[in-house]
Amino acid sequence: SVAVSPPHVGTEVSRGIRLDLVYAACTVLSRSMDDEYDVPPPASGYAYPAYTPGVSDTTATDIAGMPGSDPYSDTHESGRPASYEGAPAFGDDTHYPDPYQSSSFQDVSISRQTEPVDEFGVKPFDISVSDPIKQGDGMNAFVTYTVTTRTSLPQFQRNQFSVIRRYRDFLWLREQLLERHEGVIIPPLPEKALMGRFNPEFVETRRTHLEKFLNRVGVHPMLYKSLDLQTFLEAGDETLETAKMASKERKKGQKGGVASSLASTFSKFTQSGSDPNAPQDTGIEDLKKIVEDMDAQLCNMAKFMDKYIAKRKEVGIALSEMGLAFTQLACVDEDGLGPALTEFGNTCDKCATSDHNEVELENSEFVEFVKDYIRIVNACREALTTRTKVGQNYKHAYTVLESKRSKLNKAKAGTKEEKIHEMQRDVTDAEKRLEEAKEHFELVAKRTDEEMVRYARQKVKDWKESLVGFANMQIKHYATLQQEWQKLLPDLEAIDANKPQGRWGVPV
Repeated sequence: SVAVSPPHVGTEVSRGIRLDLVYAACTVLSRSMDDEYDVPPPASGYAYPAYTPGVSDTTATDIAGMPGSDPYSDTHESGRPASYEGAPAFGDDTHYPDPYQSSSFQDVSISRQTEPVDEFGVKPFDISVSDPIKQGDGMNAFVTYTVTTRTSLPQFQRNQFSVIRRYRDFLWLREQLLERHEGVIIPPLPEKALMGRFNPEFVETRRTHLEKFLNRVGVHPMLYKSLDLQTFLEAGDETLETAKMASKERKKGQKGGVASSLASTFSKFTQSGSDPNAPQDTGIEDLKKIVEDMDAQLCNMAKFMDKYIAKRKEVGIALSEMGLAFTQLACVDEDGLGPALTEFGNTCDKCATSDHNEVELENSEFVEFVKDYIRIVNACREALTTRTKVGQNYKHAYTVLESKRSKLNKAKAGTKEEKIHEMQRDVTDAEKRLEEAKEHFELVAKRTDEEMVRYARQKVKDWKESLVGFANMQIKHYATLQQEWQKLLPDLEAIDANKPQGRWGVPV
Protein backbone atom coordinates (compact mmCIF):
# COMPACT_ATOMS: atom_id res chain seq x y z
CA SER A 1 0.00 0.00 0.00
CA VAL A 2 1.01 3.61 -0.37
CA ALA A 3 3.18 5.02 2.40
CA VAL A 4 1.46 8.19 3.57
CA SER A 5 2.39 10.72 6.21
CA PRO A 6 -0.63 11.59 8.36
CA PRO A 7 -2.33 14.87 7.40
CA HIS A 8 -1.34 17.74 9.73
CA VAL A 9 -4.02 19.22 11.14
CA GLY A 10 -8.73 37.95 7.52
CA THR A 11 -7.72 41.21 6.36
CA GLU A 12 -9.37 44.17 4.60
CA VAL A 13 -7.34 45.13 1.52
CA SER A 14 -7.62 47.55 -1.43
CA ARG A 15 -11.16 48.85 -1.89
CA GLY A 16 -12.61 46.66 0.84
CA ILE A 17 -12.09 43.23 -0.79
CA ARG A 18 -12.18 40.48 1.81
CA LEU A 19 -9.16 38.45 0.74
CA ASP A 20 -9.18 36.86 4.18
CA LEU A 21 -11.78 34.49 2.70
CA VAL A 22 -9.23 33.20 0.21
CA TYR A 23 -6.57 32.99 2.90
CA ALA A 24 -8.87 30.97 5.15
CA ALA A 25 -9.83 28.64 2.32
CA CYS A 26 -6.22 27.98 1.35
CA THR A 27 -5.22 27.46 4.99
CA VAL A 28 -7.99 24.91 5.52
CA LEU A 29 -7.19 23.11 2.28
CA SER A 30 -3.46 22.90 3.04
CA ARG A 31 -4.21 20.64 6.01
CA SER A 32 -5.22 17.83 3.65
CA MET A 33 -2.50 18.32 1.02
CA ASP A 34 0.44 16.59 2.73
CA ASP A 35 2.15 14.89 -0.20
CA GLU A 36 4.96 12.91 1.42
CA TYR A 37 4.21 9.88 -0.71
CA ASP A 38 6.75 7.17 -1.33
CA VAL A 39 6.55 7.52 -5.10
CA PRO A 40 7.81 4.54 -7.12
CA PRO A 41 8.78 4.72 -10.77
CA PRO A 42 5.81 4.67 -13.16
CA ALA A 43 4.38 1.18 -13.24
CA SER A 44 3.25 -0.72 -16.28
CA GLY A 45 -0.39 -1.56 -16.66
CA TYR A 46 -2.24 -4.09 -18.70
CA ALA A 47 -4.29 -3.31 -21.76
CA TYR A 48 -7.01 -5.03 -23.68
CA PRO A 49 -6.15 -6.69 -26.97
CA ALA A 50 -5.71 -4.07 -29.65
CA TYR A 51 -8.69 -3.34 -31.84
CA THR A 52 -7.97 -4.88 -35.26
CA PRO A 53 -6.82 -2.07 -37.60
CA GLY A 54 -8.91 -1.55 -40.68
CA VAL A 55 -12.12 -3.15 -39.39
CA SER A 56 -14.95 -1.28 -41.09
CA ASP A 57 -17.96 0.06 -39.26
CA THR A 58 -20.15 -2.68 -40.75
CA THR A 59 -17.72 -5.41 -39.76
CA ALA A 60 -17.53 -4.09 -36.23
CA THR A 61 -21.31 -4.13 -36.04
CA ASP A 62 -21.46 -7.71 -37.29
CA ILE A 63 -18.82 -8.84 -34.80
CA ALA A 64 -20.58 -7.11 -31.91
CA GLY A 65 -23.85 -8.76 -32.87
CA MET A 66 -22.54 -12.33 -33.12
CA PRO A 67 -24.16 -14.65 -30.60
CA GLY A 68 -21.73 -15.56 -27.84
CA SER A 69 -19.13 -13.08 -29.09
CA ASP A 70 -18.88 -9.77 -27.30
CA PRO A 71 -15.80 -7.82 -28.42
CA TYR A 72 -16.49 -5.34 -25.65
CA SER A 73 -16.37 -7.92 -22.88
CA ASP A 74 -13.44 -7.96 -20.47
CA THR A 75 -14.57 -11.08 -18.65
CA HIS A 76 -13.38 -14.60 -19.35
CA GLU A 77 -15.97 -17.35 -19.50
CA SER A 78 -14.66 -18.53 -16.14
CA GLY A 79 -16.01 -15.32 -14.63
CA ARG A 80 -12.58 -13.84 -14.01
CA PRO A 81 -11.42 -10.64 -15.69
CA ALA A 82 -9.86 -11.35 -19.07
CA SER A 83 -6.65 -9.77 -17.83
CA TYR A 84 -5.86 -13.09 -16.15
CA GLU A 85 -5.77 -14.90 -19.45
CA GLY A 86 -2.50 -13.96 -21.08
CA ALA A 87 -2.81 -10.19 -20.87
CA PRO A 88 0.32 -8.45 -19.57
CA ALA A 89 0.27 -7.94 -15.83
CA PHE A 90 1.71 -5.21 -13.68
CA GLY A 91 5.48 -5.29 -13.56
CA ASP A 92 6.04 -6.81 -17.01
CA ASP A 93 7.92 -5.13 -19.85
CA THR A 94 4.83 -3.62 -21.47
CA HIS A 95 5.41 0.12 -21.86
CA TYR A 96 2.80 2.81 -21.55
CA PRO A 97 3.11 6.59 -21.67
CA ASP A 98 4.74 7.95 -18.52
CA PRO A 99 1.86 9.47 -16.52
CA TYR A 100 4.30 11.82 -14.83
CA GLN A 101 5.82 13.13 -18.04
CA SER A 102 2.38 13.66 -19.58
CA SER A 103 -0.51 14.75 -17.38
CA SER A 104 -3.12 12.20 -16.42
CA PHE A 105 -5.66 14.92 -15.81
CA GLN A 106 -5.49 16.99 -18.97
CA ASP A 107 -5.83 20.76 -18.99
CA VAL A 108 -7.13 21.22 -15.47
CA SER A 109 -4.81 24.11 -14.64
CA ILE A 110 -5.08 27.69 -15.72
CA SER A 111 -3.66 28.36 -19.19
CA ARG A 112 -2.11 24.90 -19.52
CA GLN A 113 -2.45 22.18 -22.12
CA THR A 114 -1.03 18.72 -21.66
CA GLU A 115 0.92 17.09 -24.47
CA PRO A 116 0.53 13.30 -24.01
CA VAL A 117 3.08 11.20 -25.86
CA ASP A 118 3.35 7.48 -26.59
CA GLU A 119 6.48 5.35 -26.31
CA PHE A 120 7.78 6.78 -29.57
CA GLY A 121 7.44 10.37 -28.44
CA VAL A 122 4.40 10.90 -30.67
CA LYS A 123 1.26 12.55 -29.37
CA PRO A 124 -1.37 9.77 -29.61
CA PHE A 125 -4.51 11.87 -29.20
CA ASP A 126 -5.79 15.36 -29.81
CA ILE A 127 -9.51 15.31 -29.04
CA SER A 128 -11.82 18.30 -29.27
CA VAL A 129 -15.50 18.65 -28.39
CA SER A 130 -17.21 21.45 -30.29
CA ASP A 131 -20.38 22.74 -31.95
CA PRO A 132 -23.00 22.09 -29.26
CA ILE A 133 -26.39 22.04 -30.99
CA LYS A 134 -29.81 21.69 -29.38
CA GLN A 135 -31.87 18.90 -30.92
CA GLY A 136 -35.62 18.51 -30.54
CA ASP A 137 -38.08 20.37 -28.31
CA GLY A 138 -39.69 20.04 -24.92
CA MET A 139 -38.88 17.10 -22.66
CA ASN A 140 -37.17 15.24 -25.50
CA ALA A 141 -34.72 18.02 -26.30
CA PHE A 142 -30.99 17.34 -25.92
CA VAL A 143 -27.64 18.77 -27.01
CA THR A 144 -25.27 17.07 -29.44
CA TYR A 145 -21.54 17.70 -29.70
CA THR A 146 -19.04 17.12 -32.48
CA VAL A 147 -16.15 15.00 -31.21
CA THR A 148 -13.11 15.37 -33.46
CA THR A 149 -10.11 13.08 -32.99
CA ARG A 150 -6.62 13.35 -34.41
CA THR A 151 -4.51 10.34 -33.53
CA SER A 152 -1.25 8.57 -34.34
CA LEU A 153 -2.39 5.20 -32.99
CA PRO A 154 -2.40 2.43 -35.63
CA GLN A 155 -5.60 0.70 -34.46
CA PHE A 156 -7.72 3.57 -35.78
CA GLN A 157 -8.84 3.48 -39.40
CA ARG A 158 -7.94 7.11 -40.10
CA ASN A 159 -5.72 9.78 -38.57
CA GLN A 160 -8.54 12.30 -38.24
CA PHE A 161 -12.28 11.77 -37.93
CA SER A 162 -15.39 13.19 -36.28
CA VAL A 163 -18.57 11.77 -34.75
CA ILE A 164 -21.69 13.27 -33.20
CA ARG A 165 -22.27 12.39 -29.56
CA ARG A 166 -24.62 13.44 -26.77
CA TYR A 167 -24.13 13.52 -23.01
CA ARG A 168 -25.54 10.05 -22.38
CA ASP A 169 -22.94 8.62 -24.81
CA PHE A 170 -20.22 10.06 -22.59
CA LEU A 171 -21.94 8.48 -19.59
CA TRP A 172 -21.92 5.10 -21.34
CA LEU A 173 -18.20 5.37 -22.04
CA ARG A 174 -17.37 6.18 -18.44
CA GLU A 175 -19.56 3.36 -17.12
CA GLN A 176 -17.75 0.95 -19.43
CA LEU A 177 -14.36 2.14 -18.24
CA LEU A 178 -15.45 1.77 -14.62
CA GLU A 179 -16.67 -1.77 -15.23
CA ARG A 180 -13.63 -2.99 -17.15
CA HIS A 181 -10.80 -1.23 -15.32
CA GLU A 182 -11.46 -2.02 -11.69
CA GLY A 183 -9.42 0.10 -9.31
CA VAL A 184 -8.48 2.70 -11.91
CA ILE A 185 -9.32 6.33 -11.18
CA ILE A 186 -11.65 7.04 -14.10
CA PRO A 187 -11.66 10.75 -15.00
CA PRO A 188 -14.91 12.47 -13.97
CA LEU A 189 -17.72 13.86 -16.07
CA PRO A 190 -19.65 17.07 -15.37
CA GLU A 191 -22.81 16.55 -13.37
CA LYS A 192 -26.29 16.26 -14.82
CA ALA A 193 -28.50 19.33 -14.67
CA LEU A 194 -32.25 19.39 -14.10
CA MET A 195 -32.64 23.11 -14.74
CA GLY A 196 -30.97 25.44 -17.20
CA ARG A 197 -29.33 22.70 -19.21
CA PHE A 198 -29.78 24.67 -22.43
CA ASN A 199 -28.40 27.88 -20.96
CA PRO A 200 -25.48 28.98 -23.20
CA GLU A 201 -23.10 29.36 -20.23
CA PHE A 202 -23.99 25.92 -18.89
CA VAL A 203 -23.63 24.31 -22.32
CA GLU A 204 -20.21 25.87 -22.82
CA THR A 205 -19.02 24.81 -19.37
CA ARG A 206 -20.25 21.27 -20.01
CA ARG A 207 -18.56 21.20 -23.43
CA THR A 208 -15.26 22.19 -21.81
CA HIS A 209 -15.55 19.45 -19.18
CA LEU A 210 -16.53 16.80 -21.74
CA GLU A 211 -13.46 17.65 -23.78
CA LYS A 212 -11.34 17.53 -20.65
CA PHE A 213 -12.75 14.09 -19.79
CA LEU A 214 -11.84 12.60 -23.18
CA ASN A 215 -8.33 14.01 -23.15
CA ARG A 216 -7.72 12.74 -19.63
CA VAL A 217 -8.81 9.28 -20.72
CA GLY A 218 -6.63 9.65 -23.81
CA VAL A 219 -3.42 10.13 -21.79
CA HIS A 220 -4.12 7.50 -19.11
CA PRO A 221 -1.53 4.69 -19.40
CA MET A 222 -4.25 2.01 -19.37
CA LEU A 223 -7.37 3.71 -20.66
CA TYR A 224 -5.99 5.20 -23.85
CA LYS A 225 -5.95 1.78 -25.54
CA SER A 226 -9.47 0.89 -24.42
CA LEU A 227 -11.69 -0.63 -27.08
CA ASP A 228 -14.63 1.23 -25.58
CA LEU A 229 -12.82 4.53 -26.07
CA GLN A 230 -12.11 3.60 -29.68
CA THR A 231 -15.74 2.68 -30.23
CA PHE A 232 -16.88 5.98 -28.75
CA LEU A 233 -14.44 8.04 -30.84
CA GLU A 234 -14.67 6.19 -34.14
CA ALA A 235 -17.78 4.04 -34.48
CA GLY A 236 -20.89 5.02 -36.39
CA ASP A 237 -24.24 5.37 -34.64
CA GLU A 238 -25.28 1.78 -35.41
CA THR A 239 -22.10 0.25 -34.02
CA LEU A 240 -22.27 2.42 -30.92
CA GLU A 241 -25.85 1.38 -30.23
CA THR A 242 -24.90 -2.28 -30.75
CA ALA A 243 -22.12 -1.88 -28.21
CA LYS A 244 -24.56 -0.31 -25.75
CA MET A 245 -27.02 -3.17 -26.19
CA ALA A 246 -24.24 -5.72 -25.64
CA SER A 247 -23.24 -4.05 -22.39
CA LYS A 248 -26.88 -3.93 -21.23
CA GLU A 249 -27.32 -7.65 -21.88
CA ARG A 250 -24.11 -8.43 -20.05
CA LYS A 251 -25.23 -6.43 -17.02
CA LYS A 252 -28.63 -8.14 -17.00
CA GLY A 253 -26.88 -11.49 -16.83
CA GLN A 254 -24.76 -10.34 -13.92
CA LYS A 255 -27.59 -8.97 -11.78
CA GLY A 256 -29.07 -12.30 -10.80
CA GLY A 257 -25.88 -14.31 -11.10
CA VAL A 258 -22.82 -15.10 -9.07
CA ALA A 259 -22.05 -11.50 -8.11
CA SER A 260 -25.47 -11.03 -6.52
CA SER A 261 -25.20 -14.35 -4.71
CA LEU A 262 -21.75 -13.48 -3.36
CA ALA A 263 -22.93 -10.08 -2.15
CA SER A 264 -25.91 -11.64 -0.35
CA THR A 265 -23.80 -14.35 1.27
CA PHE A 266 -21.11 -11.91 2.32
CA SER A 267 -23.71 -9.63 3.86
CA LYS A 268 -24.87 -12.52 6.07
CA PHE A 269 -21.27 -13.29 6.95
CA THR A 270 -20.47 -9.75 8.04
CA GLN A 271 -23.54 -9.70 10.27
CA SER A 272 -22.38 -12.83 12.08
CA GLY A 273 -18.84 -11.58 12.78
CA SER A 274 -15.45 -11.58 11.10
CA ASP A 275 -12.76 -14.25 11.18
CA PRO A 276 -9.52 -12.63 12.45
CA ASN A 277 -7.55 -14.98 10.19
CA ALA A 278 -9.43 -13.88 7.08
CA PRO A 279 -7.58 -11.75 4.51
CA GLN A 280 -7.35 -8.09 5.48
CA ASP A 281 -6.79 -5.04 3.28
CA THR A 282 -4.30 -3.21 5.49
CA GLY A 283 -3.80 -0.24 3.19
CA ILE A 284 -7.33 0.76 2.33
CA GLU A 285 -8.14 2.80 5.43
CA ASP A 286 -5.18 5.16 4.97
CA LEU A 287 -6.18 5.76 1.36
CA LYS A 288 -9.80 6.37 2.32
CA LYS A 289 -8.74 8.91 4.94
CA ILE A 290 -6.68 10.81 2.38
CA VAL A 291 -9.65 10.97 0.03
CA GLU A 292 -12.22 11.90 2.67
CA ASP A 293 -10.01 14.64 4.16
CA MET A 294 -9.29 16.10 0.74
CA ASP A 295 -12.95 16.02 -0.25
CA ALA A 296 -14.06 17.76 2.95
CA GLN A 297 -11.46 20.52 2.64
CA LEU A 298 -12.07 21.05 -1.08
CA CYS A 299 -15.80 21.44 -0.46
CA ASN A 300 -14.98 23.89 2.31
CA MET A 301 -12.69 25.81 0.00
CA ALA A 302 -15.32 25.91 -2.75
CA LYS A 303 -17.70 27.50 -0.23
CA PHE A 304 -15.10 30.14 0.69
CA MET A 305 -14.35 30.84 -2.97
CA ASP A 306 -18.03 31.38 -3.72
CA LYS A 307 -18.13 33.94 -0.90
CA TYR A 308 -14.99 35.58 -2.23
CA ILE A 309 -16.44 35.86 -5.74
CA ALA A 310 -19.69 37.28 -4.36
CA LYS A 311 -17.83 39.96 -2.38
CA ARG A 312 -15.65 40.81 -5.36
CA LYS A 313 -18.80 41.39 -7.40
CA GLU A 314 -20.23 43.61 -4.65
CA VAL A 315 -17.05 45.71 -4.66
CA GLY A 316 -17.22 46.10 -8.43
CA ILE A 317 -20.83 47.24 -8.29
CA ALA A 318 -20.06 49.68 -5.46
CA LEU A 319 -17.12 51.11 -7.41
CA SER A 320 -19.32 51.62 -10.47
CA GLU A 321 -21.97 53.37 -8.37
CA MET A 322 -19.30 55.57 -6.82
CA GLY A 323 -18.11 56.53 -10.32
CA LEU A 324 -21.64 57.53 -11.24
CA ALA A 325 -21.89 59.67 -8.08
CA PHE A 326 -18.69 61.54 -8.97
CA THR A 327 -19.91 62.13 -12.52
CA GLN A 328 -23.19 63.53 -11.24
CA LEU A 329 -21.33 65.74 -8.77
CA ALA A 330 -19.30 67.17 -11.66
CA CYS A 331 -22.53 68.33 -13.30
CA VAL A 332 -23.39 70.67 -10.42
CA ASP A 333 -19.90 71.90 -9.55
CA GLU A 334 -18.85 75.15 -11.27
CA ASP A 335 -15.64 75.87 -9.39
CA GLY A 336 -13.11 74.22 -11.67
CA LEU A 337 -13.54 70.74 -10.23
CA GLY A 338 -16.02 69.56 -12.84
CA PRO A 339 -13.55 68.12 -15.39
CA ALA A 340 -11.47 66.43 -12.68
CA LEU A 341 -14.56 64.94 -11.04
CA THR A 342 -15.75 63.65 -14.40
CA GLU A 343 -12.40 61.95 -15.06
CA PHE A 344 -12.42 60.53 -11.54
CA GLY A 345 -15.86 59.03 -12.16
CA ASN A 346 -14.75 57.65 -15.53
CA THR A 347 -11.73 56.02 -13.90
CA CYS A 348 -13.99 54.40 -11.31
CA ASP A 349 -16.11 53.02 -14.15
CA LYS A 350 -13.07 51.64 -15.98
CA CYS A 351 -11.79 49.98 -12.81
CA ALA A 352 -15.25 48.55 -12.10
CA THR A 353 -15.35 47.06 -15.61
CA SER A 354 -11.88 45.62 -15.14
CA ASP A 355 -13.00 44.17 -11.80
CA HIS A 356 -16.04 42.57 -13.41
CA ASN A 357 -13.93 40.92 -16.12
CA GLU A 358 -11.40 39.76 -13.54
CA VAL A 359 -14.05 38.20 -11.33
CA GLU A 360 -15.55 36.34 -14.27
CA LEU A 361 -12.09 35.03 -15.21
CA GLU A 362 -11.33 33.95 -11.64
CA ASN A 363 -14.68 32.18 -11.41
CA SER A 364 -14.31 30.34 -14.73
CA GLU A 365 -10.67 29.43 -14.16
CA PHE A 366 -9.74 29.03 -10.51
CA VAL A 367 -13.13 28.38 -8.88
CA GLU A 368 -14.04 25.87 -11.58
CA PHE A 369 -10.62 24.26 -11.07
CA VAL A 370 -11.43 23.70 -7.38
CA LYS A 371 -14.84 22.23 -8.22
CA ASP A 372 -13.29 20.03 -10.88
CA TYR A 373 -10.88 18.65 -8.30
CA ILE A 374 -13.83 17.74 -6.10
CA ARG A 375 -14.99 15.56 -8.99
CA ILE A 376 -11.52 14.02 -9.29
CA VAL A 377 -11.48 13.20 -5.58
CA ASN A 378 -14.90 11.56 -5.97
CA ALA A 379 -13.40 9.48 -8.79
CA CYS A 380 -10.68 8.39 -6.35
CA ARG A 381 -13.41 7.36 -3.92
CA GLU A 382 -15.05 5.25 -6.65
CA ALA A 383 -11.80 3.37 -7.24
CA LEU A 384 -11.38 2.68 -3.52
CA THR A 385 -15.00 1.53 -3.24
CA THR A 386 -14.34 -0.99 -6.01
CA ARG A 387 -11.26 -2.19 -4.15
CA THR A 388 -13.34 -2.62 -0.98
CA LYS A 389 -15.92 -4.74 -2.82
CA VAL A 390 -13.25 -6.92 -4.40
CA GLY A 391 -11.64 -7.32 -0.98
CA GLN A 392 -14.98 -8.38 0.47
CA ASN A 393 -15.34 -11.03 -2.22
CA TYR A 394 -11.83 -12.26 -1.42
CA LYS A 395 -12.70 -12.49 2.27
CA HIS A 396 -15.94 -14.26 1.42
CA ALA A 397 -14.11 -16.86 -0.70
CA TYR A 398 -11.81 -17.50 2.25
CA THR A 399 -14.79 -17.93 4.60
CA VAL A 400 -16.52 -20.34 2.22
CA LEU A 401 -13.37 -22.45 1.94
CA GLU A 402 -12.90 -22.60 5.72
CA SER A 403 -16.55 -23.62 6.14
CA LYS A 404 -16.23 -26.44 3.59
CA ARG A 405 -12.98 -27.66 5.14
CA SER A 406 -14.59 -27.72 8.55
CA LYS A 407 -17.56 -29.73 7.28
CA LEU A 408 -15.22 -32.14 5.51
CA ASN A 409 -13.18 -32.74 8.66
CA LYS A 410 -16.29 -33.39 10.68
CA ALA A 411 -17.70 -35.74 8.03
CA LYS A 412 -14.59 -37.94 7.90
CA ALA A 413 -15.56 -39.53 11.18
CA GLY A 414 -18.71 -41.31 10.07
CA THR A 415 -19.84 -40.23 6.61
CA LYS A 416 -19.91 -42.50 3.58
CA GLU A 417 -16.83 -42.41 1.38
CA GLU A 418 -18.85 -41.29 -1.65
CA LYS A 419 -20.13 -38.27 0.28
CA ILE A 420 -16.61 -37.48 1.47
CA HIS A 421 -15.32 -37.49 -2.13
CA GLU A 422 -18.07 -35.07 -3.10
CA MET A 423 -17.20 -32.78 -0.21
CA GLN A 424 -13.53 -32.97 -1.15
CA ARG A 425 -14.39 -31.82 -4.65
CA ASP A 426 -16.28 -28.90 -3.11
CA VAL A 427 -13.18 -27.99 -1.10
CA THR A 428 -11.01 -28.17 -4.21
CA ASP A 429 -13.42 -25.90 -6.09
CA ALA A 430 -13.48 -23.48 -3.17
CA GLU A 431 -9.65 -23.43 -3.11
CA LYS A 432 -9.63 -22.56 -6.79
CA ARG A 433 -12.15 -19.77 -6.29
CA LEU A 434 -10.12 -18.42 -3.38
CA GLU A 435 -6.98 -18.33 -5.51
CA GLU A 436 -8.87 -16.52 -8.26
CA ALA A 437 -10.32 -14.05 -5.75
CA LYS A 438 -6.85 -13.49 -4.31
CA GLU A 439 -5.37 -12.77 -7.75
CA HIS A 440 -8.24 -10.44 -8.52
CA PHE A 441 -7.86 -8.56 -5.24
CA GLU A 442 -4.09 -8.25 -5.55
CA LEU A 443 -4.48 -6.88 -9.07
CA VAL A 444 -7.05 -4.27 -8.01
CA ALA A 445 -5.17 -3.36 -4.80
CA LYS A 446 -1.89 -2.86 -6.67
CA ARG A 447 -3.70 -0.83 -9.27
CA THR A 448 -5.36 1.51 -6.73
CA ASP A 449 -2.05 1.98 -4.90
CA GLU A 450 -0.36 3.03 -8.12
CA GLU A 451 -3.30 5.17 -9.17
CA MET A 452 -3.30 7.04 -5.86
CA VAL A 453 0.43 7.73 -6.17
CA ARG A 454 -0.18 8.93 -9.69
CA TYR A 455 -3.03 11.12 -8.48
CA ALA A 456 -0.85 12.59 -5.71
CA ARG A 457 1.94 13.52 -8.08
CA GLN A 458 -0.45 15.02 -10.60
CA LYS A 459 -2.24 16.96 -7.86
CA VAL A 460 0.96 18.76 -6.89
CA LYS A 461 1.61 19.77 -10.50
CA ASP A 462 -1.96 20.90 -11.08
CA TRP A 463 -2.24 22.96 -7.92
CA LYS A 464 1.15 24.56 -8.39
CA GLU A 465 0.26 25.71 -11.89
CA SER A 466 -3.22 26.80 -10.86
CA LEU A 467 -2.00 28.84 -7.88
CA VAL A 468 0.74 30.44 -9.98
CA GLY A 469 -1.90 31.24 -12.60
CA PHE A 470 -4.16 32.82 -9.97
CA ALA A 471 -1.31 34.93 -8.60
CA ASN A 472 -0.37 36.11 -12.09
CA MET A 473 -3.99 37.07 -12.76
CA GLN A 474 -3.96 39.24 -9.63
CA ILE A 475 -0.67 40.87 -10.61
CA LYS A 476 -1.93 41.67 -14.10
CA HIS A 477 -5.28 42.93 -12.83
CA TYR A 478 -3.89 45.27 -10.20
CA ALA A 479 -1.24 46.51 -12.63
CA THR A 480 -4.12 47.51 -14.92
CA LEU A 481 -5.84 49.36 -12.07
CA GLN A 482 -2.60 51.09 -11.16
CA GLN A 483 -2.21 52.32 -14.73
CA GLU A 484 -5.74 53.74 -14.77
CA TRP A 485 -5.19 55.68 -11.54
CA GLN A 486 -1.79 56.89 -12.71
CA LYS A 487 -3.35 58.25 -15.91
CA LEU A 488 -5.81 60.17 -13.75
CA LEU A 489 -3.18 61.83 -11.55
CA PRO A 490 -2.17 64.61 -14.02
CA ASP A 491 -5.82 65.77 -14.23
CA LEU A 492 -6.09 65.82 -10.44
CA GLU A 493 -2.76 67.59 -9.93
CA ALA A 494 -3.71 70.21 -12.55
CA ILE A 495 -6.50 71.53 -10.32
CA ASP A 496 -5.61 75.14 -9.36
CA ALA A 497 -7.00 75.71 -5.88
CA ASN A 498 -6.16 79.44 -6.07
CA LYS A 499 -8.29 80.15 -9.13
CA PRO A 500 -11.87 79.07 -8.53
CA GLN A 501 -14.29 79.85 -11.31
CA GLY A 502 -18.03 79.88 -11.83
CA ARG A 503 -20.51 81.56 -9.53
CA TRP A 504 -17.88 82.64 -6.94
CA GLY A 505 -15.41 84.22 -9.40
CA VAL A 506 -13.12 85.54 -6.62
CA PRO A 507 -10.02 83.78 -5.18
CA VAL A 508 -10.45 82.56 -1.65
